[in-house]
Amino acid sequence: MSTQPPEKKQSSSPAAKQKSADRRVKKKGTQKIEPQNEDEENEFLGGRFLLFTVVPSWIISLLTHVTLILVAAFFALPKPPAKSISFDGAPPSDSLVESVDISLDSFDDVSEEPPAELAASNPAKVSEPTEAIAPEATVDVGEILAGVDSTMEFETSPIESTSVTASNETSMRTGDARGEALRKYGGSAESESAVKLALKWIVDHQLPDGGWNLNHQLGPGKRTSPDPGEMSGEFPSRNAATALALLPLLGHGHTHKSGEYRDAVFKGLRFLLERGRPVDKGISFYEPGGRMYSHGLVSIVLCETFAMTEDPELAPFAQAAIRYIEQTQDDSGGGWRYRPKEKGDTSVVGWQVMAIKSAIGSGLQVRPRTLKLTKKFLAQMENPKIGFFGYTSKPPTATGRLRACTAIGVLSRMYLGAEKDADDLSKAIDRLDEWGPDNDGSHDRVTNMYYNYYATQVMKQYGGDRWRKWNNGMRDYLVQQQEREGPATGSWMFDERHAKSAGRLYATSLACMTLEVYYRFLPLYNETVLEEDFPL
Repeated sequence: MSTQPPEKKQSSSPAAKQKSADRRVKKKGTQKIEPQNEDEENEFLGGRFLLFTVVPSWIISLLTHVTLILVAAFFALPKPPAKSISFDGAPPSDSLVESVDISLDSFDDVSEEPPAELAASNPAKVSEPTEAIAPEATVDVGEILAGVDSTMEFETSPIESTSVTASNETSMRTGDARGEALRKYGGSAESESAVKLALKWIVDHQLPDGGWNLNHQLGPGKRTSPDPGEMSGEFPSRNAATALALLPLLGHGHTHKSGEYRDAVFKGLRFLLERGRPVDKGISFYEPGGRMYSHGLVSIVLCETFAMTEDPELAPFAQAAIRYIEQTQDDSGGGWRYRPKEKGDTSVVGWQVMAIKSAIGSGLQVRPRTLKLTKKFLAQMENPKIGFFGYTSKPPTATGRLRACTAIGVLSRMYLGAEKDADDLSKAIDRLDEWGPDNDGSHDRVTNMYYNYYATQVMKQYGGDRWRKWNNGMRDYLVQQQEREGPATGSWMFDERHAKSAGRLYATSLACMTLEVYYRFLPLYNETVLEEDFPL
């Protein structure tokens, strides 16, 4: 059933159109919304030639005046409104960017200077775009990547122990390779069944515009699953929600080109691309609700999709998203936080590092300076003597409150090329092994899926007996905790603050990706696990 809203009546008055454009940058609630740059808010001007009927005796005297009037009319009258896009039914074409209103012409310039919007000394004053602001331009994919190649040297892979290309980084996600990885690394028929149920629940809660909302109860149809996210008010973080929904689909091998949920992925990607905001030397998916979390999540989606499909239409968007990550990095400390250029925290940094890792794995380009600064940040957060990572500073002592930060820090170090037998990593692995998976059976506290999601990846990459022990507790717990009756069938919810804030979609996404750990990415280190260690 179509849910396309009726078209609004367009005013023929240029003054009325200007007032409408002005209203897009006025205050919303208590937050002042400002345009990022003049080009973002100015409409392209165009119009129709005016016809005049003149008596013959006036022709000579009016030639100059008529010419001036025609020129003025050409630059004064508004362009007809852009055609709206409906996501009802099957995708209109195989092209993701056919109707996407984004220009990446400025992307050819990849100098080290940050864009003007990020140059403010006080990050808190960086303007935050609203959902109402949509860029108005045209797509010009062209030879963007070739322009980048000619101006700067880039890393091809920071992971010295493995060679990763776009064709093999995500190669275990489909077909026989997925089944082999399940058997080899400890998945089960039950865990794979849980993943498939979760994907169905996620797709069933997609909205007609192609995106998702952390409040999964909003929208048409039956949406009676409990526990909607609290982060769905004035700034509902649509970019972050949509990325969280797409990541498990991609993790199971579904893309906009193939798979049972091809149409859902197509619509989700189109939704994200249309919400991208061109900025100097990049494209931003930053939004007031999710802030840099949103941009990091969307960047991972774009890079992973490009790795899986090698779709040339996605390449400039994925590369431009990485450019924005590089431009928003704290030049002094090397991290990322909620706002561009803000002093970093380990949690936000983790998502940006995963985006960078996905970019490198898909054959995109990352500046050596970005990698060097990121390693600097992680070194500032780590106390290598005790195997702990802090949130915004180095922890002086060991504390269980930093479990998630430690897992994020270790995984980031792995992705940036740390050796498996590095002394600091060994100490951190000891900590994770001591804590074990955070579940009701092993800890007298609520389940923290944020910690579980990162720590499971760490232990899987580390392998060996510790991974076998971890996997048995994590896998079986998630299978048992999945909803199997009623409208919430296939989803998860956990009684902890992150899940309460972001809701059932967030909890389901993390739990589903945790059960996809067997085949989401290739191993970073030499493998010691044998297939017979994990019989199905």
